[in-house]
Amino acid sequence: MNRDRTMNQSTQPDILIYLSDQHDGRVMGCAGHPVVETPNLDALASEGTMFENAYTSCPLCVPARMSFLTGRLPVHTGVYTNRGSIPSEMPTFLHLLALAGYETVLCGRMHFEGEDQRHGFTKRIAGDITPVSIGPMAPYWERMGPMAPVMTEGGCIHAVGGGNSPVQEYDRYVIREAETYLSQPHKKPQCVVVGTYAPHFPYIAPTELYDKYRMRTDLPPTLDIMASAQDAGRLRDTTPELVKGVRAAYWGLIEFEDHCLGQVKSAWDTYLSRHGKRGIFFYLSDHGDHAGDRGFYGKQSLYEAAVRIPMIVSGDGILAGNRLRSPVSLLDAAPTVCQLAGARELPFQDGVSLIPELERGEEREDRAVTAEWINLPYGRGTDYGRMIRQGKWKLISYVSHPEEELLICPDSDPWELYNRIAEFPEAADELREAAFHNVCAGRIVEEKNIREDGYQIVAQFQGQKSWVSSETWIPPRSVTQLPKQYLSTNQPMPEKFRRYWEMKNAEEGGKEREKAAEHSHL
Repeated sequence: MNRDRTMNQSTQPDILIYLSDQHDGRVMGCAGHPVVETPNLDALASEGTMFENAYTSCPLCVPARMSFLTGRLPVHTGVYTNRGSIPSEMPTFLHLLALAGYETVLCGRMHFEGEDQRHGFTKRIAGDITPVSIGPMAPYWERMGPMAPVMTEGGCIHAVGGGNSPVQEYDRYVIREAETYLSQPHKKPQCVVVGTYAPHFPYIAPTELYDKYRMRTDLPPTLDIMASAQDAGRLRDTTPELVKGVRAAYWGLIEFEDHCLGQVKSAWDTYLSRHGKRGIFFYLSDHGDHAGDRGFYGKQSLYEAAVRIPMIVSGDGILAGNRLRSPVSLLDAAPTVCQLAGARELPFQDGVSLIPELERGEEREDRAVTAEWINLPYGRGTDYGRMIRQGKWKLISYVSHPEEELLICPDSDPWELYNRIAEFPEAADELREAAFHNVCAGRIVEEKNIREDGYQIVAQFQGQKSWVSSETWIPPRSVTQLPKQYLSTNQPMPEKFRRYWEMKNAEEGGKEREKAAEHSHL
C-alpha cells in the first residue's frame, strides 16, 4: 500500500474527479480573471487547495488524458495524437483502485480510442460525444448533424455566437446521469470520473452568457504577433470581431461548465452526507484553449493558453483556502489518487503524489514540470518540442527551430510577450538540459510516425466492422442532434450548414417520392 495509508473499505474516502475539456486554468474567478464568473469553482477553491500553476503533459485531448490515467508523459505512453490509445496491459490508477476495493465509474467523456473502452473502469454509465474508433468519420458526422463542421479545430470559427450546441446538450446529459448515480446507494467505495466536453468548441455559449460576455470581452495583446515556424499549419484569424465573439463564447462556456460542476458538487455532498462517507473532490481539465490568443483557436501549442490547466482539490483531510504557487502537473493526479485511496503505487510514473501539498501545504519550490508536443501531429510530424516550467521561468524549445526558443517569466508576463533568453542565457541552458535530458527527439518522432502509419491500417479495418455494441458507448441521438435554428443570435446560417440541410432535405424529399411511387403502383 502507499506509505502508511493501509485502509479498509470503511475508511477509504469516496473520490469524484470532475474532468472538463479545454479549460485554460487562468480563466476562473478564483484564478484572478477580471471578467469571468465562476462561483462554484471559487467556492471549491475556498473549501480546498488550489494549484495556481498546474500544467498539462500535452496540449491535445487523448495524449493528455492517457497521461492523466497513467501518470506518464506521452514519451512513455506512446500517444501523441487523438488517434491513439495506451495498450490494454498498461496499468492506470483505476486498475489499482479497483484492486483496492473501489468501484471505478466513468460517467461521460474520456476520449478512449479503440476496442478497449475501459482501461480500469469497472462501470460506465454515460457514453462519449466523440468517436470511439479511428475508423471512418462519417457515422460521427451524421450524429452531429449540422454542427459537424464546427466540432473540429479546422472549422470551429465558422459558427460563433449564442445558442445551443451538442456540447451543451451532451454535458447536460452527463450531469443528469451523474446525479442519478449519486442518488443511489453503493456498497463499495466509489471513484467516479465525471467527464464533460465544455468549454471545448464549437464557440457557442448559452445566449444569455454569450450576450453578457460579448459586452465585456477584450482583444488579447498578442493579436498582432506574427506566427512562427513552431505554429506551422495552425488555423489563424485575427479579425477583431471574430476574436471578441470567440472569447465571449469561450468565457460563457466556462460559466456554463461552472454551473454544471455546481450541480455535481451538490449531488456529491448530498451523497456523502446521506451515507456518512468521507469524500475527496477534484476539478481538472486536460489542456487549455487559445480562444483568439495569437489569433489561434483550440490548443496544440506550448504557450500558456494551451498548457495551463485548473487543478483544485477539496474534501476530508485537504487543507482549506490553501493556494500553492509551485508548478504541478496533470501527471500528478494518478499517484495522488492512489495514495489517497490507500492503493498500490503505479509501477512507473512521471508524476508525483501531491499529498504533502494537500495535507500540509508544502511547496516544492525547485520542482520542474514538463509538457511535450510534436507539431503537425496528424501528418509525419518532425518538429518535437518541450515546455518546462521551474520556479519563475518557463522555456519553450523545439528541436528543429532552436532560433525560436523562448524564455518566459509567466508570473510577470502572462501573455508571453517578452523573450528573456538574451538576458538570461544561463537560465535557458539549465532549463534546456533539464527538459531534454536523456531525450532522443529523432527516435520519438520516428516512433510516432510509425504508429501513425499503423493507425491508417487499423482505421481501414475498423471501417469494415460494426461498432454497434454495448462497449461502443455512443450517447443517445437526442443529445447531439439539434434543430436547424441552433443559433439565437441574428446571423445567417454558415455556408457549410446551409449545404448540409439542402442535402438532408433532398434526401428526405427523395424518400418521400419513392414512397409515393410505390403507393401509386398498388
